[in-house]
Amino acid sequence: MPEGTNVLVLQNTNDMAVQVEAAGHHPVGAVDGYVDAIGTFLSGDLGGGFEHLGESAGHVGSLVTGGNPLGPTTTPNVSQPSPHHTVAVFDGGTEGVGHDPHNYSDYLTSHTSTEVAAFEASVGAGGYAGPGTVYVIDVSVPE
Repeated sequence: MPEGTNVLVLQNTNDMAVQVEAAGHHPVGAVDGYVDAIGTFLSGDLGGGFEHLGESAGHVGSLVTGGNPLGPTTTPNVSQPSPHHTVAVFDGGTEGVGHDPHNYSDYLTSHTSTEVAAFEASVGAGGYAGPGTVYVIDVSVPE
């Protein structure tokens, strides 16, 4: 996004599309960590190699313990990683296996977050008011 662009990311903890994508995160992370460790060991950096092995082990541990694939981000919250970037993680509906736009619009019409309200005000101040409804849903997995 261009600098200064206000962004609102909505993440429904019940959205199966996000959960399925996230489920692949731990196995891929485990393999990536292991491959990185081998390369780092071969380059002579023992400390870095062990660090990568630790990262790989963390992913394996999450798989074994059956942790939620979305990890700690499944706790409903609103955060602002930067002044123009708001992330709202919410426990929304399950309609359409959680992926239906109504789950997201229901959150937007009922939230009590001052950060989300500020984003909505910035959109209005930018002149984005008019007839109809626009849905933009980002189903990317948080890192």
